[in-house]
Amino acid sequence: GRDSAGKTTLLRKVCNAAGKPEIFDGKGNKINADVVKPSVDRGYHDINNELVFRSNAGFVFDDSC
Repeated sequence: GRDSAGKTTLLRKVCNAAGKPEIFDGKGNKINADVVKPSVDRGYHDINNELVFRSNAGFVFDDSC
């Protein structure tokens, strides 16, 4: 989706979470958000990456567009 369109804000509201999501690769290793920022800016996403809000880990979102 479009940059700064509120996608993360919407996900935060849907799962009643706070803060920024943590990002994990397909093997469960935490990824530094600064590392994926350039690819997010270009619109490249890896569906194997998962976004999880620590305050409500019951929801897992994939990094796709």
